[in-house]
Amino acid sequence: MRARRKSTTYIYHVIGTLEWRHIRASLESLRRQCIHWERFVLFNHSDWPTERILELVPRIDFDEVSVYAIPADLPPTSTADWDEQMRGISGTDRYLSHKADFFLADGVCEALDTLEGDEWFVLFSKFDMKERATRAHFRALARCTWVENCFRSDVTDQIDDHRGKLAVAWMGRPDGTMHAYTDGVRALYQPSASEKEMRWGENHSIRALAEKVPFVLNGQFFALHMWHDTPDRQDPQKQIPGERF
Repeated sequence: MRARRKSTTYIYHVIGTLEWRHIRASLESLRRQCIHWERFVLFNHSDWPTERILELVPRIDFDEVSVYAIPADLPPTSTADWDEQMRGISGTDRYLSHKADFFLADGVCEALDTLEGDEWFVLFSKFDMKERATRAHFRALARCTWVENCFRSDVTDQIDDHRGKLAVAWMGRPDGTMHAYTDGVRALYQPSASEKEMRWGENHSIRALAEKVPFVLNGQFFALHMWHDTPDRQDPQKQIPGERF
């Protein structure tokens, strides 16, 4: 007997520090995927008009498109958003949370369809792209593999030696990147109240998941982070004029 194909929800996660160009680019990267999934859920925790965002959604790729009603008192942090998504968005076997400041590598959604098992968590790796990166740069890196991109002369994995580079590579770091998970993982994500208020830093509750469920952590799953201004962040390594990421 042929196994039932796993159903999937695509959560499109818009945060409050983004410009319209980020939304346009990230949804372009969705259109570059070759999928047909059950649901697209817009999780719009920003001031951008919901209807304007929905106009860019490739509806042909989904059976259903809906908007999640975000509680008015939800803290404006990634951890609080992820917790709300895991608590409130249900109904399928699998979920991908796509933060709108990321340009997806080609084929990552198709790769997600090939994963087996009922319980896993995918932690995406990322390339932090410099502020000067253009849409053409994003498309070029999205077409290549993780390893191919890491061998580019304009890419580094050395945070202390990134000047002049186009991108900084991070393998599997739980600090506000992207993830996917199965339905059984939802109840296991348990961030503390203090973590849900934390604006920056590593997500310790995601690290804690590694002790409970298998992690999928490999170069097949990566995305390209698009720089956006975050006025309350003063990381000196990331705030060098002309080199911001």
